[in-house]
Amino acid sequence: MSHQWWGHMLGWKTYHDQWLSEGFAEFSASLYLRQFEPNKLNNFWELKRKWLLEANGQGHRPVDVGPLWLNGQLNAYLEGDNASSLIYFKGAYVLEMLRVLMENARAQNPDERFIKMMHDFVSTYAGKNASTEDFRRIVEKHMGEPMDWFFNEWVYGTEIPHYNLNYQLKDAGQGKTTLEFSLTQSGVSEDFYMRVPFFVWTGGKPRRLGLLGVRGTGPSTGSIILPIRPEKVSLDEGHSLLATYR
Repeated sequence: MSHQWWGHMLGWKTYHDQWLSEGFAEFSASLYLRQFEPNKLNNFWELKRKWLLEANGQGHRPVDVGPLWLNGQLNAYLEGDNASSLIYFKGAYVLEMLRVLMENARAQNPDERFIKMMHDFVSTYAGKNASTEDFRRIVEKHMGEPMDWFFNEWVYGTEIPHYNLNYQLKDAGQGKTTLEFSLTQSGVSEDFYMRVPFFVWTGGKPRRLGLLGVRGTGPSTGSIILPIRPEKVSLDEGHSLLATYR
């Protein structure tokens, strides 16, 4: 059903851009789950992560063989599934990470900006073959900022970050709590930048506090005054980043 839009109404320009069809269709399944079967959503993304980050029959992780953009060039002898894993599963993850970056957790429709961006992409290139750079320009239009950093990392690059979160909760008086945190990113270059979803738990449920920006491998530290004392603090409860955690 998703290919009514991705691949039919809107095509892909070269073999480099096939993820604009396959990855987009794969991602569309997550939108269905988010709306109608949210209890299955985390497992959906965990399975994609497993296929991308576990070694194949030759001992290589598909994400390490080469960037998403190279597509079929990544299929070597006895490694014929690398391209499929990347264009379907990493392609879907690229869209999910963009959705998270554009999400407004406090709005009635948190994904309104993201959905408008996707509608704009379809209407702009309907009946045409779009390229990855065409899509980047649409994303930048709706993000309101340059997004070359994101595409360089996730479409043209191969790095996968690891995150380590440490935090302390301290009484701030009058029922408030000071949250002191340190988020360390590793396994990437010093130029690698990402915004990581940050959650506090209350009433047994996670609530997104915001996005923590972190660059390179040094720790990102800070403190926040909270109106309540959360049960715990965590990262990426939606399993939305292609990363590993501690």
